[in-house]
Amino acid sequence: EANVRQDILAVFQPWIVNNVTPSNAVWIMSATTALALSLMVNSLGQPSFPGLSMTGGTFQGLPVIVSESAGVVNGSAGGHIVVLLNARDIMLADDGTVAVDASREASLEMSDAPAGSAATGTGASLVSMFQTNSVAIRAERWINWVKARSTAVQYLKSVNWGEA
Repeated sequence: EANVRQDILAVFQPWIVNNVTPSNAVWIMSATTALALSLMVNSLGQPSFPGLSMTGGTFQGLPVIVSESAGVVNGSAGGHIVVLLNARDIMLADDGTVAVDASREASLEMSDAPAGSAATGTGASLVSMFQTNSVAIRAERWINWVKARSTAVQYLKSVNWGEA
């Protein structure tokens, strides 16, 4: 528990030094990290972080977003990443435009891990939209995010709070 509190202070330190108000901050962590924190108890057997569960909640008074995209550093032995971002300092660029294209003449490789390449012409098994009387639809939307301040996002890596 002491290591957790020391890490928390370290991740807030750049904001404290730069006089950034963290009231709009959000934690992002994996479900296993949130679970490990929620299972920690103090010397009286009370939860150390009572507002937190593996599905989210609050941690140090700030909302927690649980995401497996928070991920693991260098495999399972490397520990998890915990992100603290100030939502007010993240700018969004979205023109609201969606480009939708449809084709009956396309050939698609139906795979989660496609091996085909238009550049090298590898022999992949393709499905013809024309021969199967199908339509391929592609929708694209462009959204970008950028930090308004260099300190907007802080993170800890190799976090193993209470994990075996």
